[in-house]
Amino acid sequence: MVNDLNMKKKKENVIEEYYNILGFKKKLVHSRQIHSDIVKISSNYGFIGDCDGIISNNKNHILAIQVADCLPIFIVNLRENIISLVHSGWRGSFKKILLKTVISIEKKFNVKKKDFLFFFGPSIHQCCYEVGFDVSSKFQSKHSIKKNDNYMLNLLSVNIDQLLSININKNQISFDKSCTMCSIKKFHSFRRDGEFSGRNICYLSIN
Repeated sequence: MVNDLNMKKKKENVIEEYYNILGFKKKLVHSRQIHSDIVKISSNYGFIGDCDGIISNNKNHILAIQVADCLPIFIVNLRENIISLVHSGWRGSFKKILLKTVISIEKKFNVKKKDFLFFFGPSIHQCCYEVGFDVSSKFQSKHSIKKNDNYMLNLLSVNIDQLLSININKNQISFDKSCTMCSIKKFHSFRRDGEFSGRNICYLSIN
């Protein structure tokens, strides 16, 4: 994950820029993220259009997404050499893009859930994610804490619960404890910096 705090306000083309700077040998696969539940399986490298979930079973591919508070979710199935990156904010979480990605992988590649590993990267945590009732009411009440007239939403627990609901075991799931909004010197945060926020870039490939 790339977190260049000098890249303030820089949003466009950062995935390609860092792909070139880091000198990756594998072929880049990336999309235009639109807070959707659209999942695409890459048959080729390069820009694959609008989607928030990317899947590949090509060992020559490196997947990339950008985030600035939303959850970056890394999915790996080493047995079948399958990788996936998912971008999930509250909209994607409500639309269950993570579950739709897992289902897409299962259907396409006929794999078993027990062979998946999931990692949730740095994102905004419940300590900082204040939303209105219109958003919090879309999720089970256990995922929110009331604060005055608003609610503190736990996107991480929403998505972990979704995985548990389809019999993913807890030992298949890990996560970074960093909150992007709290971590001023480490991560970009749209909630903290607004239009001045840059983007945190996530790359995923397997050897």
